Amino acid sequence: MLQPVLLELPFLLLLAPLLPLCFALVANDRIGQWLLPVAALPALVAAFVLPAGTSVALPWVLLGVQWGIDATGQVFLLVTALLWLLAGLYSVSGTPAGASWWRFRVFFLLTLSGNVLLVIAQDMGSFFLGFALMGLAAYGLIAQQASVTTRRAGRIYLIWTVLGEVLLFAGAVFTAGAIGSVYFSEVVGKELPLAAVILVTLGLGIKVALPGLHVWLPIAHGAAPPAVSALLSGVMVKAGILGLVRFLPAGAASTVWVAEWLVWLGLVGAFYGVVFGLRQTAPKVILAYSTMSQLGVLTLLTGLVLQAPADAALAMALVLYVAHHAWVKGALFLGVGLFKQTLSWWLLGVLVILALVLIGVPLTSGALAKGSVKAALPADWQHLALGLWLSSLATTLLMGRFVWSLWRYRRQHGGASSHHTSTSPGLTQWLGWAILVEWVLWWPFLFALPAFKWWDVVPILLGLGMIALALLPRIPAGDVPVLVAHAGYRGWHWMREWWRKHRRCLSA
Repeated sequence: MLQPVLLELPFLLLLAPLLPLCFALVANDRIGQWLLPVAALPALVAAFVLPAGTSVALPWVLLGVQWGIDATGQVFLLVTALLWLLAGLYSVSGTPAGASWWRFRVFFLLTLSGNVLLVIAQDMGSFFLGFALMGLAAYGLIAQQASVTTRRAGRIYLIWTVLGEVLLFAGAVFTAGAIGSVYFSEVVGKELPLAAVILVTLGLGIKVALPGLHVWLPIAHGAAPPAVSALLSGVMVKAGILGLVRFLPAGAASTVWVAEWLVWLGLVGAFYGVVFGLRQTAPKVILAYSTMSQLGVLTLLTGLVLQAPADAALAMALVLYVAHHAWVKGALFLGVGLFKQTLSWWLLGVLVILALVLIGVPLTSGALAKGSVKAALPADWQHLALGLWLSSLATTLLMGRFVWSLWRYRRQHGGASSHHTSTSPGLTQWLGWAILVEWVLWWPFLFALPAFKWWDVVPILLGLGMIALALLPRIPAGDVPVLVAHAGYRGWHWMREWWRKHRRCLSA
């Protein structure tokens, strides 16, 4: 009897962004840490229970508020709510060192509220309010630890965030003035002034880390706690993708030119992130540049969707790629946090598997997402297939660099037995991460996985081969014969030492 009631009433739509705000008022309570995962439950239930098309209107608020769920927003809400819930569960016993529990909870809940609000917003005012709340509150999560590095990262993040919000607000004002409405449903099919298109694209382009507008991303991700990095990379940056789809009228003449620019800028970003990520040594910074690279592919897809709004295959490819990247990258960031606390070999092995999922090996969400993208490419954009093929090779190299950075970190900090941290991972940290990893490995089988094709695996094999060559030890002059002779000498030396140590025991 519960489901029909929820379907008839807008209760869940109102509760999804408002419950985290209410929880923020009592975040200092004794059970305050458990409010973090619970706050995301209404949004997750709404994504599963409410059908596409559900909405609630509040015309007496601001210029007219409308919250609802369409087909695209339902997927974004599911991806967002699930990652927030598991990151909240991880944070129950995983407070950043040197951070105030109370401040962390408050900023966490405020950021969650803003993120959910912008996803269900059907009007420009609600979207901007959620966008601004999420962006500004996230500063408190990034700058939690009282250190020079985190405070500097927080300042840089805040400068770029405020700039993006100002540009988006100005673009929204121009858009609302041109169409005479604040509702996204009225944007469809309308022509927008040039100023509105440019301002909206630049404001949201900062959030999706377009080349040149990406400065904040690797700095903020590198300084933020693991759970915050997972949310930044997994869902917060996706607000830019959703905003481009909402604000820009797909198929309109005023949008076609910027859509083409988004395609080419996205392709540049896909390789820009890899080139500079390969020069990094910190695992989280490498993952941040990987996020920039993957956002390039998502921006490319967004440009194609804006050119062909009636193409359902392109829209499906976009949402599948959003889900794939959000959950895998979230699991990687949370896993890095656990690995730095434990230095466990088996944990390193799981991170390698997640890296392979991100690359797109067969029977994974990466293969599903990339296969859907290649299958959905329009006829006049088929030449992008080569760029996507090369991006798979580049991603493989970057993930190899990521695994190398983890191995290097473990070697620098000694074995697991000699590694001591002020706090060991709590049960909820393991539980949140384990559920996310299991979900990452399982959810692709809900869809028809693409057929195995050697051509799609070739860039992965080439990348792994290049990584293997880079990891080979220095070869002396004389190559193979010298190596064989050296190996024989080392073997003879080892056998002689072993005999010297054990001959008395054997004689007795």
